[in-house]
Amino acid sequence: SILYIDDDVIPSEHLLASVAEYLNQYPDILCAGGRIFVTFDEGKPEWIPEELMPMFGLHDLGEEAIDYPKNNFPRGGNMMIRKKAFELCGLFDTELGRKGSVLLGSEEKAFFARARKQGIQLMYWPRMALHHRIGPQRLNKSYLRNQSVGIGRSERIRVQASVSGTMLKLLSEVIKLAGSFVLSLNYIIKGKWGAAALLIKFRLWVLAGFLQTGHEPV
Repeated sequence: SILYIDDDVIPSEHLLASVAEYLNQYPDILCAGGRIFVTFDEGKPEWIPEELMPMFGLHDLGEEAIDYPKNNFPRGGNMMIRKKAFELCGLFDTELGRKGSVLLGSEEKAFFARARKQGIQLMYWPRMALHHRIGPQRLNKSYLRNQSVGIGRSERIRVQASVSGTMLKLLSEVIKLAGSFVLSLNYIIKGKWGAAALLIKFRLWVLAGFLQTGHEPV
């Protein structure tokens, strides 16, 4: 079994012990994801809306070990994959994932989509927990923009083999952009103009990334 974590996380004191317990408790589970909290070095800025916290790594499905819902999957910053899963599904797609300053992603999303097609059960293990550390350098506009564009570009690469899949994903992104305007109203009412603006900018950046070609940032 392989446990994947990022290089900027703070593991819980009992992370490895919890993983070992789960592996013994669920010997047939080939893929699992853990709980990820977010720790900001200088405290969470008010201009970050709650809806965008997953962009900073937040992944919390509660206190109970459960099967992942259909629209969710383990995150690369805290996941376990047994060797057999790779034998059944192949390896990660090297066209996805970060490449230098190009902040692509979605490699685990694509892998777990293949795993589901193979009938592999995905589990969420809450005691497999850690904190994702966010320093001030990751909060500047340039980084946030590049990360958001990378999300959109990664999704384009992931679905581009299918014309219908590409069109459906484009429609989904447009609907999400429209939804961001609705969500932003709540922050405007509360006087949180920065959070409202970031919600809309995030969706515009993601859409821009989805529409671009090649691997270079726009």
